Amino acid sequence: MPCNGVVNKAGHRIQRLRGLLRKEEVRFLPLDVNQVIREIAALVHTDAILRNVVIDLTLAPKLPPVRGDRVQLQQVLLNLVLNGMEAIGPNGEGRRILIRTLQAEAVVRVSVQDEGPGIPAETLPRLFETFYTTKPSGMGMGLPISRTIVEAHGGRISAENNPDRGATVSFTLPASPPDSSPA
Repeated sequence: MPCNGVVNKAGHRIQRLRGLLRKEEVRFLPLDVNQVIREIAALVHTDAILRNVVIDLTLAPKLPPVRGDRVQLQQVLLNLVLNGMEAIGPNGEGRRILIRTLQAEAVVRVSVQDEGPGIPAETLPRLFETFYTTKPSGMGMGLPISRTIVEAHGGRISAENNPDRGATVSFTLPASPPDSSPA
């Protein structure tokens, strides 16, 4: 019989997953991006274990809050992390996803880096186009939806190949004024 703490934790994760899957009212509130990342890392933890992928977090301390919709930003992060795990594939050498945050001037930057084969150079310019996919069973919707969400938050999203191996998808979000407290 599982203890109540485990049941409560599972219940909270299920509620978060349901919120990601259904369309809820958009609410722009001050958010702690690092906390949103920790929530997604917890959500995909079991999947990462099953795929033998390590998710490393390198989160900048004392980031300013961003003004955003928690569920929408979770959708972006979930898409980027799952894409990274798929890019690594079942036989990839590097088995790590690195999620990193940092503050650059008036923005917060979030990067999701994988150790897969990278993105073909001819594909990079089209990566965020609707219905364009590099996956055999892909629909070409995840990255365009992520771009739409990030841009609706006043940010930018981009992808690039890493110098050694894999690719990094990064997005920026405007930092909230100093008097905003994160939710």
